[in-house]
Amino acid sequence: MPTSEKTIADHLKAGGYKTALIGKWHLGSEPEFHPQQRGFDEFFGFLGGAHDYFNDKGIVRGNTPVDEKEYLTDAFAREAEEFIGKQKESPFFLYLAFNAVHTPMQADDARLKKFAHIEDKQRRTYAAMMSAMDDAIGRVLAKLKATGADKNTLVMFISDNGGPTMPGVTVNGSL
Repeated sequence: MPTSEKTIADHLKAGGYKTALIGKWHLGSEPEFHPQQRGFDEFFGFLGGAHDYFNDKGIVRGNTPVDEKEYLTDAFAREAEEFIGKQKESPFFLYLAFNAVHTPMQADDARLKKFAHIEDKQRRTYAAMMSAMDDAIGRVLAKLKATGADKNTLVMFISDNGGPTMPGVTVNGSL
C-alpha cells in the first residue's frame, strides 16, 4: 500500500487513540511499510503471509525478533489481552489479524484430539484451527468485558480471503 495512503490507525492515532496491530501484516515488509510506520504504536506478529503456527522465526515485537513458543493463535490472543489490559485512560484501536485459518494447516495436539472423530486429517486440522481461533476470540471478548471496555467498544469480524481451497475442507462458494 503506498505510503501516501493513510491507514485507519494513522487517523485514529492522530485522534488520540493508542493503536496496536497483533498478528499478520501483509502490506509490505520494507521499513517504510512496517506497521509502526503506518499508524500503529505497537506491533506483535509477522510480516508477510502463510506463517508457520509453531515456528517462531519471523515473529517480532516492533522490530525485535521474539522467541515465541506458544501456538501462534494463542500467542496473538495473549498479546491482545495484554494490550487491552494496559488501556486504562485512553481510547484504543486494536487490529487483531489472526492468520488462522490459513495455510499451513497446523493445529496443536490438544485441539486435534478434540476433533479425533473427524476421519479426514485435513478437515480435522481445519476444525482444530477454527476451534483455536474461536477460543482466542472468546478470550479477547472476555478481557474487554473484564475491563469494562466492552460497554464502549466496536468489534468487527472480517475475513481476508475465505477458507483454504483444499477439497473436502472448506467451500468458499455457493453449495
